[in-house]
Amino acid sequence: ARVSSACLDGVKLRGELASRLLLETHPEFALVVFSEIHHAAHYVWHNVAPDHSLYKDDRFRGLSDTGTSIREIYREVDKQVAALVEISGEDASVMIFSLHGMQPTLGIAAFLAPLLLETKWAHLSGWRSQSWRERALSLFAVLKRHAPSGLKKLYYKTLPRTATLRLAEPTMLPTYDWSRTRAFSLPSDQHGWIRLNLIGREARGIVQPQQYEETCRELQQMIMNLMTEDGKRLVRDCFITSQSYEDALTHPLPDLIIHYEDAAFDPRMRIKGMTFKPQATGQKFTGQHALEGFLIAAGQQGAIPAAPEVSAKDLHRLIINSLTAQADAYEAVGASASDK
Repeated sequence: ARVSSACLDGVKLRGELASRLLLETHPEFALVVFSEIHHAAHYVWHNVAPDHSLYKDDRFRGLSDTGTSIREIYREVDKQVAALVEISGEDASVMIFSLHGMQPTLGIAAFLAPLLLETKWAHLSGWRSQSWRERALSLFAVLKRHAPSGLKKLYYKTLPRTATLRLAEPTMLPTYDWSRTRAFSLPSDQHGWIRLNLIGREARGIVQPQQYEETCRELQQMIMNLMTEDGKRLVRDCFITSQSYEDALTHPLPDLIIHYEDAAFDPRMRIKGMTFKPQATGQKFTGQHALEGFLIAAGQQGAIPAAPEVSAKDLHRLIINSLTAQADAYEAVGASASDK
């Protein structure tokens, strides 16, 4: 309820500030981001789609109304956007977009690390082989995982966010035996991320350069074949982000990115053929990013292509084309006036 109320107030304040800045500064380019709908959607998306199968979980029984609905927040954003468009004037080029949408979830799927361990892609270092620092971090990570929920809430409430992030960072990866680990998962708040322990890129890499492409494909096949014990697919897509070892050395993305099916977020889910019990993290989240966003544009002077879909990676080009077209139009008007 506090998140929803604060987000609604934030939309109004952000719109008021943006309007004031537009009127006072008359910028050539303005980008206004209403981040409140993003935050609210992660926490209260179950109010948007209460009948979704993921929300049949016992934790949603008897939940009280949050007061402010996500629809109210979105409608307030609509009002503020309309006000900004009006202030910008009839000759302004306007683009309203979201790079992604939202969809139901129950936390964050976090089974890749134990999956890679059980399938021997990764190995943990033994207690005796760990340094004293690694032992301390391993012990701290175990205590955090098994701490009572009440103690966890007190921990996050008492310490500032910067402190909790600093303490969490060294424990976000298990203590791997890097001499026997070919691939490991990275922490993510959305999709699954896997990185190869690649020679020439990782500090203690073991995967040979000539093995890169074959190793990626082998991993991809294993991931795509994952099923629940009752026969549901766990993975929608698994993308290899680099096509060669040379690309992988400089590419900032993980080597494999996994998009999950809804079954991956079911807290009762078990993976066929595996013995470990998956445990989702971030179970305060009921909304996750969806791949489909939207784009509404007006006054673009030919900058928007006729295709019905635009990739997010191409959006910056549309913005540049729009600014260029606008500048050319102003120069043409100026030249016409001087001729007269």
